[in-house]
Amino acid sequence: LPNSELLRCCRAIEITGSSITDIPAELSAAHALESLSITESKLSRISDGLVEFVHIQELNLSGNRLASVEISPAKLPALISLDLSNNRLTSIPSTVPHFSKLKYLNVSENSLTTLPADLFSLPELKELVAFDNRLESLPDAAAMCRTLKTLDLTGNPLQDLPRKNEAAFSSVERLYIDRERLL
Repeated sequence: LPNSELLRCCRAIEITGSSITDIPAELSAAHALESLSITESKLSRISDGLVEFVHIQELNLSGNRLASVEISPAKLPALISLDLSNNRLTSIPSTVPHFSKLKYLNVSENSLTTLPADLFSLPELKELVAFDNRLESLPDAAAMCRTLKTLDLTGNPLQDLPRKNEAAFSSVERLYIDRERLL
């Protein structure tokens, strides 16, 4: 990584194909950071390297070896885009429904079996990408989410979609599912 003086003014950092297993502590010097992307690497944990980044809006940790992720909304208050795709997750991190500014969430290509109901109460969530997981159903709250515009559930063994009333999924403009699995 560059020296801390150079990191101090960086707005975006992209690390791809690295052998790092944890977020480097040196990144804490990047006070102006708005976008952090560590992809296709060997990242298997997030410890103290992900300190307070009050300006970070985009966090991409796709294509790593993460089995669990605990990130604090208090440390990333401006986060609007989170990509945790192609990891080893079996559940959505419990803190994700608390990122009040989150608009985009990608959790595709993991081993998720459920999506938490409170995920669908995120006030800004516009796009949820959860293809190629092990989802068999969705919580009823998914059908009533009024901000969601795009929902990608292809490649999941869905048996049914929630149908609370005729307004179910009324805000969704793009719904991607495997139709033959729902018949």
